[in-house]
Amino acid sequence: MLRSQTFLALMILVVGATATGCMRDRMPGDFEIKASAGGIPDWNGTTEHVHLYANGRGEWARWENGVFSPADSGRFVVPPERVAEVWRAIRSNHFFRLAPRHVDRRIYDGGYLRLWVVAYGDTHVVRVRNANVPRMRRIYEAINRVTPREATLGYEDIGQNSSPWWMRLLR
Repeated sequence: MLRSQTFLALMILVVGATATGCMRDRMPGDFEIKASAGGIPDWNGTTEHVHLYANGRGEWARWENGVFSPADSGRFVVPPERVAEVWRAIRSNHFFRLAPRHVDRRIYDGGYLRLWVVAYGDTHVVRVRNANVPRMRRIYEAINRVTPREATLGYEDIGQNSSPWWMRLLR
């Protein structure tokens, strides 16, 4: 009798843990992202921002050369299955396990990314400055595939086309 009770208790734990994991694979109802990308320094480049909700509603804005009001902005709606693509990219790239800050101090003129995500009541923010973080790049690529062309987040040059500050002194 004790063995069957132990076995039953163990099965309940395994099934419960598995169900919780499966539940976390589904896009949460509170899913929300705020993503920004821009040049450094802020006053000499373009900054883009996208805000996307689980229901597919979103908004975007673009600032040019450090001006305080957006040069362009708008709203958009994407189907929930497209928003789920972004959620899958966040899950598969283990966003919630990424360190909150990634900086390459040797480079001073690259760019930055900032991604703020809410899911299942958890909030996580990751900031990247002058560095190439492949997992963040893949998430930003997913966001850009889902959002309209005018809401594209620029991230191409993060840590790739920039040189260390001391290299500029040698030129």
